[in-house]
Amino acid sequence: MRLRPALLALVPLLSTAPWVGCSSSSSPPATPAAIPDAALGGSCGAKVVSAPPTSANHVPIGTDVTYSTNPPCGGDHYAIWATWGVHTQPLPPEYWVHNEEHGGVVLLYRCADRAACPALAAQLEAVAAQMPADPICDPSVRTRVVVIPDPDLPDGVQVAAAAWGYAWTASCFDGDRMLAFANATEGHGREQECAQGYVSDDAGVGDVAAEAADAASSEVADAIGE
Repeated sequence: MRLRPALLALVPLLSTAPWVGCSSSSSPPATPAAIPDAALGGSCGAKVVSAPPTSANHVPIGTDVTYSTNPPCGGDHYAIWATWGVHTQPLPPEYWVHNEEHGGVVLLYRCADRAACPALAAQLEAVAAQMPADPICDPSVRTRVVVIPDPDLPDGVQVAAAAWGYAWTASCFDGDRMLAFANATEGHGREQECAQGYVSDDAGVGDVAAEAADAASSEVADAIGE
């Protein structure tokens, strides 16, 4: 889902709004996660690529960012992030890379949407449900995890996971190894935040704009034009 062009006016204001996580090159680096051996190997060939991002700038909504890994595990991104939890439709990675910066883990499966492979989606959702509650999260969020379909995963990769600096891939579902990766990397972003996101696949663009207007200043509301 791409937000309509009117929301591009939000971008200069988002960087100063109190509800948007700061994302500048002056932020302290993330504490690297220690990837356990339990996250690797197995019959699905689970493997991890380490790719520490070299930048983490906010870019205008609608910008296509080229990432060094697939799935992306950090880099430039939009100033607003995806809602935590389960998504049934794909979202541009520029939204959920921001979730990674906040210490989140993104669990992905190679399908056009949830309806195309509900059994596989349910397996990833079960992995997310096994992750322990994050003490910095609001109870309504519980933990910093996003589950989302991604039809653009590489050929031969059925499921994947990504966190700031690390991309995990496997040729088939391996819940134990995915969970080991998720538990090891959750909370290792450049910014330790667990505020709810603003972009979901089941919320209309108008709803996203309304949430932004409610959360931000009247200047932002005027920029939205609603």
